Amino acid sequence: MGSKVWSTIADILFNHDTARRIAVEGGKNLAKQYDSKLKIMPLNKLK
Repeated sequence: MGSKVWSTIADILFNHDTARRIAVEGGKNLAKQYDSKLKIMPLNKLK
Protein backbone atom coordinates (compact mmCIF):
# COMPACT_ATOMS: atom_id res chain seq x y z
CA MET A 1 0.00 0.00 0.00
CA GLY A 2 2.72 2.47 0.97
CA SER A 3 4.61 2.22 -2.31
CA LYS A 4 1.37 2.64 -4.26
CA VAL A 5 0.65 5.87 -2.41
CA TRP A 6 4.16 7.14 -3.17
CA SER A 7 3.91 6.22 -6.84
CA THR A 8 0.56 8.03 -7.02
CA ILE A 9 2.07 11.09 -5.34
CA ALA A 10 5.04 10.91 -7.71
CA ASP A 11 2.65 10.73 -10.69
CA ILE A 12 0.68 13.74 -9.44
CA LEU A 13 3.85 15.76 -8.80
CA PHE A 14 5.31 14.82 -12.17
CA ASN A 15 2.08 15.64 -13.98
CA HIS A 16 1.76 18.91 -12.09
CA ASP A 17 5.34 19.84 -12.97
CA THR A 18 4.75 18.93 -16.62
CA ALA A 19 1.48 20.86 -16.69
CA ARG A 20 3.19 23.87 -15.15
CA ARG A 21 5.99 23.71 -17.69
CA ILE A 22 3.48 23.51 -20.55
CA ALA A 23 1.56 26.44 -19.06
CA VAL A 24 4.75 28.51 -18.74
CA GLU A 25 5.75 27.75 -22.34
CA GLY A 26 2.22 28.54 -23.54
CA GLY A 27 2.27 31.76 -21.53
CA LYS A 28 5.56 32.81 -23.14
CA ASN A 29 4.16 32.17 -26.61
CA LEU A 30 0.99 34.12 -25.77
CA ALA A 31 3.06 36.97 -24.37
CA LYS A 32 5.12 37.09 -27.58
CA GLN A 33 1.98 37.22 -29.74
CA TYR A 34 0.39 39.83 -27.47
CA ASP A 35 3.60 41.88 -27.44
CA SER A 36 3.80 41.94 -31.24
CA LYS A 37 0.11 42.97 -31.41
CA LEU A 38 0.73 45.77 -28.92
CA LYS A 39 3.63 47.10 -30.99
CA ILE A 40 1.38 47.25 -34.05
CA MET A 41 -1.49 48.89 -32.15
CA PRO A 42 -1.43 52.66 -31.64
CA LEU A 43 -0.90 53.45 -27.95
CA ASN A 44 -3.90 55.77 -27.68
CA LYS A 45 -6.24 52.81 -28.38
CA LEU A 46 -5.05 51.08 -25.21
CA LYS A 47 -6.48 53.77 -22.93
